[in-house]
Amino acid sequence: MSIKRLKEKELLEGLDAYKVHADELATLAPEELEPPDRYEDSVLDALRMTAIAEAVELFDGDQKASAQWLSAPVRALGHKRPNDLLRCEEGVQQVRDIIGRLEHGVIT
Repeated sequence: MSIKRLKEKELLEGLDAYKVHADELATLAPEELEPPDRYEDSVLDALRMTAIAEAVELFDGDQKASAQWLSAPVRALGHKRPNDLLRCEEGVQQVRDIIGRLEHGVIT
């Protein structure tokens, strides 16, 4: 009988981004994965989940409103959709910066 080793994407599939902490995500990837795959992908996934959770918090827990905001062009992001920027660490940081500014009432 062979043992099926799950890929990192399979491990992360189905996780609720609003209830998982980044530290918990880091422990989900099996040790058998190559370090670049394991660490780079899990760090970006954790950052994405953090940004999404922060967007939900910005809208007082309203997941529908936050999903609409993430899917619509945002002037402060150069009319880009936040979801499109969540593909790289720099984009995630831009989205998180805007969320922080909105939380603190800074006009963007």
